[in-house]
Amino acid sequence: LKKATTRFLKEFLIEAPNFVRMNIHTYTYPMFLAHGEADKIVPVAVGDYLFQNIASEDKTQKIYPNLYHEILNENEKDTILDDMILWMDKHL
Repeated sequence: LKKATTRFLKEFLIEAPNFVRMNIHTYTYPMFLAHGEADKIVPVAVGDYLFQNIASEDKTQKIYPNLYHEILNENEKDTILDDMILWMDKHL
């Protein structure tokens, strides 16, 4: 993305978060939430809030110590992918 319109920024930064906040309790699908503990773009607290407030009873949260925002670009990516695949295999 080389440029963004003001409409895109409004939708992305204001409308989308408002929609999630208003509808978070209606989310009932299974979820695997993977988060880097050292993420400076999206704090772990944001993921915690999402995880705690969705209605899904089938949910797993995994925080990876010392990892940042793009956890699949870290050296530990094989471990993370293994965790994701194991979770998905249990949900087939």
